[in-house]
Amino acid sequence: MNQDRRTDRHSISRLSRGGSGPFLALLLAACASSPAAPKALNVERSELSSGFLSDQLSAATTTVNGWGPLELDRSNGDDPGGDGERLSLAGVSFEKGLGTHANSDLGFAMGGNCTRLTARVGVDDSVRAGGKYDARGVSSVVFQVFADGHKLFDSGIMTARSSTRTVDVTLPAGARTLHLLVGDAGDGIGYDHADWADARVECGEGAQPPSPPAGSGKKLIQLGWDAPTPDFVRANIATMEQQPFDGLVVNLNAGKTIFNKTAYPDSAYVQDRADLAATRFASLRHNFISIWAAREANWSWFSDQDWAATQANARNFARTAKAGHFKGFFFDPEPYGTSPWSYSRSLYPDQDFAAVQAKVRQRGAAFLSTIQAEMPDVQMLTLFGMTYLKKQADQRGGLEQVEWGLLASFIEGMLDVIGPQARLIDGNEPSYYYYLPNAQEFSSFAGQRDAARTLVSPENRARYDAQVKTSHAVFVDGLLGLYNASGVNGLLGCHLRNTAERRLMLEHHLYQGLNTTDEYVWAYSEQMDWWGSLGQGVRLPDETRNIVARARQKVSAQQPLGFDVEPFLGVAAARYARTWNGEPTLGCL
Repeated sequence: MNQDRRTDRHSISRLSRGGSGPFLALLLAACASSPAAPKALNVERSELSSGFLSDQLSAATTTVNGWGPLELDRSNGDDPGGDGERLSLAGVSFEKGLGTHANSDLGFAMGGNCTRLTARVGVDDSVRAGGKYDARGVSSVVFQVFADGHKLFDSGIMTARSSTRTVDVTLPAGARTLHLLVGDAGDGIGYDHADWADARVECGEGAQPPSPPAGSGKKLIQLGWDAPTPDFVRANIATMEQQPFDGLVVNLNAGKTIFNKTAYPDSAYVQDRADLAATRFASLRHNFISIWAAREANWSWFSDQDWAATQANARNFARTAKAGHFKGFFFDPEPYGTSPWSYSRSLYPDQDFAAVQAKVRQRGAAFLSTIQAEMPDVQMLTLFGMTYLKKQADQRGGLEQVEWGLLASFIEGMLDVIGPQARLIDGNEPSYYYYLPNAQEFSSFAGQRDAARTLVSPENRARYDAQVKTSHAVFVDGLLGLYNASGVNGLLGCHLRNTAERRLMLEHHLYQGLNTTDEYVWAYSEQMDWWGSLGQGVRLPDETRNIVARARQKVSAQQPLGFDVEPFLGVAAARYARTWNGEPTLGCL
């Protein structure tokens, strides 16, 4: 690969990050001004019929590709046609598909009789570490699908380390044009090899419209002050499953903290396990147990006796989760009490920071090993993780100066021993505070997760890339303007003008979060009682359930959001920013 090729790839004009709308005009302008304009194929045109797109180039109306020609059933290569490799995404090879390079536009004539498009999309393995081009993580793209100018699918920003995404969209009745677009995610087109693997359409009178998807693979989990106990779940599961969630977080009667000097007795778990084992879950099938990270006074990472108690707690938590066929744990690192994550000489007079890091890493490995012995496929969702720690370390001059600095070592220890079926999930709690009127903040989190890998030792980076997934949080109370009841107005809903705007903003955040997460979004609330576990007098506005259900349905059906929050967000966003810039407290609207 020569230097000229690298330069040319970055000379194409950039598109707006997040891909908020059709960018064909920008793309064509970029192609016209590029030193090496992309090539378009001229073929006799027909219309699409049922089958793979790579077999129907005669129906193509546009074949603009950002580098070299469009490749059929091969990945993008260099200038010559046919020089790509077998299509491969995240280690999985595909016989059929389209190999493209950002910025690209593949247009097809449908003739009004196509009903469905399916594909698997992602950055080709040829630019992953160890691949033919080994782009060292610079690749980033956005996939979009349009029919008659209406956007049907937006992948958000994807990198060489992103999980493969599934495209399964219903094509509008009578639609005559189909466009598959790949943008450069706003950072130049360097090594942006993008695959539409197994891309195919269903067309014609015999084609059946697809049934509503059983699920887009995205799950919405409820977490809040109304978290129920196993006995409550067992008694109320039929009513609870009327709420619009895929799962919930349960508090064990035994307790929530595990960093204790004395383990909870085995007998404390007996009834919890019996209740969870007896509960028949139908729609709520992605359930978790809550773990709080506060440590008991005088508990120490360096005490083997203290650690034995913690390990016994972890083992019993895992056995209880297994009894209920739960997915894993919501691990809240925020210490509601004494923090296990802070370092100071007064706390550790005989150990420097590196020595404490090494011990915490050892304990993190032991913690996950204990859980994996019971649950090899455990999903460990930390409400915040390496991404937040990376930002704090950059701002404060290193992990030693960060309030939660030792959490990075604990996560590193889990990476040391993580098995092939287990996953660590970065819960992105800072997404409580997102306020931009599009998917940009949510979409950019995957890139932030990738950047945080610099906190991970080189020997664990492959595990980090493969087994640390992204999630998002949506603070329901904060968006509905309910949280200021506790005297806090630094949340967006407080500054929106009315209930209608707050409801739209909640739906917007749920929709964008679900569209851009790897799998899970967690909806957090303190002022609401979704399950009825808190008793009378706690708020659950009637429309809230409909908002949540509507956002889930749109994502599952891969429908557009259907409204724009930007027209009313300007004043609220400005007020919101002022509260975070140290200005005097602003009252809520």
